[in-house]
Amino acid sequence: MVLKQLLSISLIASALANPLTAVANVRPRFVESLLERRADSTNATVIPAPFVFPPSQYWDGIDGPWSSFALQVGTAAQDIRVQISTASAAVWTVQAGGCIAGGPAGCENSRGSLFLYNKSITYIPNSIFDLGLEQNLGLDLNTNYGFDTVTLGWQGSGGPTVQHVTIASIASYTYWLGMFGLNPQPTNFSTFSDPQPSYLTQLKRNNSIPSIAWGYTAGAQYRFNKVYGSLVLGGYDSSRFVPTSLSFPFHEDVSRNLLVNIQSITTDGPSKSLLPSGSITAFIDSTVPYIYLPLSACQAFESAFGLAWDNATQLYHVNDTLHTTLLSHNPNVTFTIGTSDSGGQTVNIVLPYGAFDLIADYPLVSNKTRYFPLKRAANDTQYTLGRT
Repeated sequence: MVLKQLLSISLIASALANPLTAVANVRPRFVESLLERRADSTNATVIPAPFVFPPSQYWDGIDGPWSSFALQVGTAAQDIRVQISTASAAVWTVQAGGCIAGGPAGCENSRGSLFLYNKSITYIPNSIFDLGLEQNLGLDLNTNYGFDTVTLGWQGSGGPTVQHVTIASIASYTYWLGMFGLNPQPTNFSTFSDPQPSYLTQLKRNNSIPSIAWGYTAGAQYRFNKVYGSLVLGGYDSSRFVPTSLSFPFHEDVSRNLLVNIQSITTDGPSKSLLPSGSITAFIDSTVPYIYLPLSACQAFESAFGLAWDNATQLYHVNDTLHTTLLSHNPNVTFTIGTSDSGGQTVNIVLPYGAFDLIADYPLVSNKTRYFPLKRAANDTQYTLGRT
């Protein structure tokens, strides 16, 4: 969630009492279970260990590269690669219409492989509904919904299987890869009388994980020898974050429950404020790669780093000359995050330039282009800390 490189923040809930856990860092991967598999002495019930969901070991995306994860969908199983959405409760797949004749070369592989639901004997069609996600960002879209069997990991890896999983099949280029949703909220379609449980909820009901807590970091290709993402269901990886006693309550709006206060954003050499408007409240959401900030903050970034906004692509392009300069200076950007607008306990998230050094590809741009993952928010409902 926080996601590629929020080194110090941990948004941690009790894995047994609270619905979500999100922790982030990019240290080399060394997993420690939140709970050991053990038996309850009173009723001999086995409490399962958390499930460590291994990354696919691919770097995917037209706005990355990003560490993806493998799923098996349908019967017979079809392997696909997806990104992680901390906001969605469903599994998203790319359907056949997502790659058409005359489209980009290698489209199917680039989009993490297609899920052909007409070739699955266990697929149950539903209807067309909107995703109900990223509405504030103008990125919601209509999609085909259905239900099918989903197994975590590559075929033969022994990952857990859940039946009757809510599947959203997309074709639009708005989202390039599918998504695995971590939100534990149920999905409601036309009425609230038949809520469909989330994947995490079904894993917990099946006694496959000890809780619906989770710990996720998106990984970082620029760190060490390229650090893959990490996802633990029912627990977290203690090697992936720097411990802090700071905790954040979940917001009452279940569609925007992961909110934090950004008290300041600064850069070094010399230190300069990048959030001149003062403290803002931002939604942490790994579905999108971008950081959405007020226009005044974006203009401060422009001044500090020499960025130029490209109105046609709605991106901050970074040409070779600027890239070389930024690599040479390697400026840090520090996000100071707390539970209040000012004062109180805070944590500093320090990101080097490499955290923002990303590549955009078709169809975002005509040719591969370096870009800085900053977006101009239209209003305060768009303030977002995305996958970066």
